[in-house]
Amino acid sequence: MNDNIYVTAVKIAKGKVELEYVDTKVNRPYTTEEKNQPHPDLFNAVKKLVPFLAQVFYLNNKQEVIDTTGFSKRYDSTLCVIKGMLTTSSGKKVAINSDAIDLEKEVYGFEQDLERIIEEIQIESEQFFFRGKQAQAEINFEEDKEEEVTQDEKNEDIGEYVEEQEEMDNKSKAAGEDNEPDEPELDDTVKEGSGNQPGEPLI
Repeated sequence: MNDNIYVTAVKIAKGKVELEYVDTKVNRPYTTEEKNQPHPDLFNAVKKLVPFLAQVFYLNNKQEVIDTTGFSKRYDSTLCVIKGMLTTSSGKKVAINSDAIDLEKEVYGFEQDLERIIEEIQIESEQFFFRGKQAQAEINFEEDKEEEVTQDEKNEDIGEYVEEQEEMDNKSKAAGEDNEPDEPELDDTVKEGSGNQPGEPLI
């Protein structure tokens, strides 16, 4: 983890990841966002906040209606807020945030575990934004196989077309030989010879 970067807030929502951090070297806050799909490690780390947010709202037995999106925390404070969404009975989703939880106190009983998850999210988000830890695109081998079969079919069609053209050419050549004009047959008298000299009338 970069010692000069302290992540103060992470939010995964609406097809992007938002990040707030402090450059501790100059003590200056920054905000940035990334529209690429988050790495699964970052996504899963954020989802680990669900049990904590559910406990805050007494929804331990209904964690399926809770979806966490991130957290926020001051650089110079131990207070932390968990951010998420609640799916209502009507199917609508509304934003919900925990109260400011002091990670150094034992109010809920999970503060130490929460602090560990927050640190995990900070590490994963820092690697995602500044160290190129991106989600890898899945390779669909079935599509590649279909494309290969399609190409084979194209090659087969081309082969059949060439064979048809060669067959047509052979037929055309054969027909051309059969249609050659025959040599004119000579009169029997000419074939046998009449004894007349050229230019003399035939008797």
